Amino acid sequence: MTISTIENSTWSKIVLVLFLLCGIIVCIPIFSMDYLITLDGPNHLYTSGTFYKVLGGDDFYSSYFQINHRFTPNYFTVFVLGGLQSIFGGAVALKTFHLLHIILLLFSSYFWSNSSKDKWRKLPFLILPFVYSYLFFSGFYNFIFATSLSMLTIGFFDRFQEIQWKSRHYFLIGLLLLVVYISHIVPFFFVGLYFTADLIVSWKAQKWSKIYLKHPLKLLAYSSPGIILTFLFMSGKNTSYEYLEFNELIARITSGFSISIKNETAEDIVWINWIKLIYLGIALMLFIYSILQKSKKMYSLGIATGLTLILYFILPDSAGFASVFSVRIEYIFWIFVIIGATRIQFEKQFIQLFPAVLGLSMLIFQINSNLPHWRLLNGHAKSILTATTFIDDGSIVYPVFNSLYWDDYHISNLMGTTNKKILVLENTSARQDYFPIIYNSSYEDCLKSTKQRDFTCENQSMQLDYLLIVGKFVLDPSDTIATNLYAEAYKNGEVVFEDDLVQLLKFN
Repeated sequence: MTISTIENSTWSKIVLVLFLLCGIIVCIPIFSMDYLITLDGPNHLYTSGTFYKVLGGDDFYSSYFQINHRFTPNYFTVFVLGGLQSIFGGAVALKTFHLLHIILLLFSSYFWSNSSKDKWRKLPFLILPFVYSYLFFSGFYNFIFATSLSMLTIGFFDRFQEIQWKSRHYFLIGLLLLVVYISHIVPFFFVGLYFTADLIVSWKAQKWSKIYLKHPLKLLAYSSPGIILTFLFMSGKNTSYEYLEFNELIARITSGFSISIKNETAEDIVWINWIKLIYLGIALMLFIYSILQKSKKMYSLGIATGLTLILYFILPDSAGFASVFSVRIEYIFWIFVIIGATRIQFEKQFIQLFPAVLGLSMLIFQINSNLPHWRLLNGHAKSILTATTFIDDGSIVYPVFNSLYWDDYHISNLMGTTNKKILVLENTSARQDYFPIIYNSSYEDCLKSTKQRDFTCENQSMQLDYLLIVGKFVLDPSDTIATNLYAEAYKNGEVVFEDDLVQLLKFN
């Protein structure tokens, strides 16, 4: 063994130890508090638990919820997070779910980065700040898990492309694509985009041989279940489109909108955006350098990344069934870039320390910046759960969002994650038709139209038992439903709990 080989082996071990250290650091927020609150997270926790209760025939929840029988995606969260709640309590289930996100994202990015046969282990340090992304803290769980599953699928695909494809390989890819679809439709589309780019590059390498066409046709056949379900889902939607201004799209992609670092002031926003821009700029330069190494797989990834960037600018920001398209596409674009940047083959192994130190430094800065905000939201979650102890089993609660913190918007849903049977009439999933569990009737719309404690919705009589004010600030006079209900509850009922965040009133 030469001195050079020994040195490379030593540096490789050092880099591996650094990556394992990063894996520990990235888990610190999960284990340093009871609840790591995300915007839609409490709603997903509530509805996924409700999903299993409805499946089990629970009379209370079956009176208000039903399983959506349309060909809808977004099933990953209800299956996994709901299943975890059937084993653990809400707090432990959410911790486990978030830990699974970290493990799957890091492993799938590693798996895809090392899909080509060579002697060097490639570790995706630059992916670390995307663990706690904007999409994670928006609570878009189905999307972020689907993105990780997409990288896993592409990792298998790249490996199979280097060997002789057999029926089991086609079947596995088709199965993985189906799993991606039932998680989220957007990553499913971009997996197909990458497959198409790579198949065209491979076909060109085969000098456009007609015999080679059998391969993509077989792949298409085995992938057809997901494709058919996508067509059925999209064709059944009445879609309206909204677009962002071009300047806004530029501002987002150059400010690292996908990377979540909480900002308190305008001055903070400017310099933090500069830090994210420099970080992503370095990743982009490494990506371009990797393409210049003229690897076939990098050509495929380069084409897919370029097309993703084009789609980022031409697709709408929302399309009826899936809002904020742009930030999802931006996230996938940067994931593609980072995987490409990770594949660089440096002549000297010690140079691998540069992306390692860069990713680790950014991760530590991100976590340190976000921890105060996360701890604040954890305290808010505890207030909600304390208030829940004052609610009778089998009650209906109407929450009024009145907090200065936007991330509190769905935090009232935590009331439905305890052992008590509680209907919380603020459910962003159940009121939509593209989630697995939906309301039996449009209860929230009926309540807003009547603005009374007692109301009827499609011949079903309803009566509110509790009013929850989240924020306890002066109610907005234009919110007549809140002011009407508060006046009735305060005059004829009683305040059963209040603290610095919430006020819980029980109707007489």
